[in-house]
Amino acid sequence: MLKISLVITILLSYSNLMADLKVHQLFSKGAVLQRNQEVPVWGWAKPGDQITISFASQKESTQTDSEGKWMIKLKPMPASSESRSIIISDGNKTLNIDDVLVGEVWLCSGQSNMDFGLGGVCRKTRNPKYQPIADFMNEEIKDINDTLFRQMTVRRELSPLSEKENVAGAWYPANQRFVKGFTAVGFNFGRELRKELKIPVGLIKCAWGGTRVEAWLPTAQYQSDDELKQYYDAEIAKLKDTLSSWDKDKVAAENKAKIEAHKIAGEKAKVAGKKRPHYPRLQKNPDENNTLPSTLYYAMIAPLVPYAMKGAIWYQGEANASFATDQYEKRFSKMIEGWRQAWDLPLDFYWCQLAQFKKTLKEPAPASTWVQIQHQQSLCMKLPNSGMAVLNDIGDAADIHPINKIDAGKRLALWALNKSYKKKDVVHSGPTYKSHEIKANKFIITFDNTGSGLMTAKKVLHLPVEQSDEAPEMFQICGSDGVWQWAETKIISSNQVEVSHPKISQPLEVRYAWGSNPEGANLYNKEGLSTGLFKTDK
Repeated sequence: MLKISLVITILLSYSNLMADLKVHQLFSKGAVLQRNQEVPVWGWAKPGDQITISFASQKESTQTDSEGKWMIKLKPMPASSESRSIIISDGNKTLNIDDVLVGEVWLCSGQSNMDFGLGGVCRKTRNPKYQPIADFMNEEIKDINDTLFRQMTVRRELSPLSEKENVAGAWYPANQRFVKGFTAVGFNFGRELRKELKIPVGLIKCAWGGTRVEAWLPTAQYQSDDELKQYYDAEIAKLKDTLSSWDKDKVAAENKAKIEAHKIAGEKAKVAGKKRPHYPRLQKNPDENNTLPSTLYYAMIAPLVPYAMKGAIWYQGEANASFATDQYEKRFSKMIEGWRQAWDLPLDFYWCQLAQFKKTLKEPAPASTWVQIQHQQSLCMKLPNSGMAVLNDIGDAADIHPINKIDAGKRLALWALNKSYKKKDVVHSGPTYKSHEIKANKFIITFDNTGSGLMTAKKVLHLPVEQSDEAPEMFQICGSDGVWQWAETKIISSNQVEVSHPKISQPLEVRYAWGSNPEGANLYNKEGLSTGLFKTDK
């Protein structure tokens, strides 16, 4: 046993001595660095090596640690559209990272609606009703060649038990060749920043369809809460127990046999003129599960730390509408706090509230799990440096992936422009519930974020909303019996709505847009931003 340990030690030492100079993949050709912040640059080499970095008139040096890791922090820099090179040397080898810009960097994360590429928006739609959106987007990008707008896509990886050090991916510009691979929400978000700020913008797309918030939540946050710790410990114990008796070689051999059998069956079907059989269901190793706690954080987020960035945009929650729905507020809040702690920065964090989905709400009904997620997303607004884009007027009743990613991205950008970039003339939010007063049989509801004033309006596809003369709809009211009724309403001032019902003399509560698909919800501010669901008892 001693001999084996000695051999391992010698091999590891030799491996370290032979270690090649490397830099994290984020620092690759075409990278965008964050302006006006200290910029950490890091990588690996032989232990004790002297590493020197030169960039933008800066020259900094450091020595690698005992494991061969190194990090150098560049001083804050102003935005620059000049294509420059980062030069890194260990005295023997030199790395040249070309075409590097300095501007604004945003992380784009979540599940499929963030992962949804621009190419998916631009293709023929399943429902002809939404084809004008695809046509509009195709027209918008037909001649695009914006070399100052770039994206890196982080390859999907899983790692439930340990942090990965690096990621796979590359930076690409928004041109004809690559733009359809951009996250559609992120593209529309970033394009607004490009228009308003007129400096380089870099997106880091780090998303995976069908994933729950639990997979993106840092392990440290699980350990900070008794309930979360219990859940995490149970899931990881179960995983380790399964792995202890798992025969990877046997499973690999069985999968290989299934693939070979499918290939042979396919060839026979082709000769016989028959339909090719379905691809076989292959066994996955227990740790190849994207629902495991922290697995996506460890594999896809932690390796990005501490890359300098302004903030993150997020579109997720669909998968949690069928899992631990009542825990979403806490877990999502913990995730945001955990990411900020990891970066040691008060990262600005803006997310999309779930869009409307499924059947139209005909009668008042108890909250569906979809509504519960929407409500819990709104409760997270109490976090500092955060904001939520309301999408309850741009969804698709028949498709969990609404094609209108234009308004989703633009509404997130409004938050960033107002809050992150201090453009106070930008109205960033639709009306939000502030307070209420009961006068006789009437609720008088006061709103914040009313901009130039309240109005009713209709939203059609991606077009600007059209003001209407209708009364506000989708308000519900109940009395002491707890029976909800559709309310009578009217706008009585620039920031107030009166709500009542002729058969309710002592109203108790009011709620608005309280349904998975509140089609007809029509309360906006005059800047065209919709009111999200709310209830007066909070």
